[in-house]
Amino acid sequence: MRRRFHTPQPAPKTTRRKSNIWNYAALIAVASLIGFLSQIQWVGALAIGIYAVFALWRRIPSRLTFIVALFALGLVPVAIVFDRWYIAQNFGSYSFLLFMVGVFSLTFELRREIYSLRNMHNDKQKRV
Repeated sequence: MRRRFHTPQPAPKTTRRKSNIWNYAALIAVASLIGFLSQIQWVGALAIGIYAVFALWRRIPSRLTFIVALFALGLVPVAIVFDRWYIAQNFGSYSFLLFMVGVFSLTFELRREIYSLRNMHNDKQKRV
């Protein structure tokens, strides 16, 4: 007896949206601007403060903030190797601030999880 095999269907055509291209262009422009202004410490601290408000408001996962903080911490030795001590100090400060934002974000995540587990437990007790 012969097996029947599924005939492969052609893959759907990928269409690129113009909005995605503009979003990436805007992201690159903003990242470049922040990169150039990162030499000024108060600008970087202000950008991290804005990110903190945005991260807590939009509930961005804390692991993303910790990854960015580790990346900033990893840039410290790179700046030292290229003899840019002031940039190394700035990125050390930025990593500390980002770790603080990550801890606050993780605290709020855990608080929401505890309350949701508590409510789920109370709902189970009401049903019994």
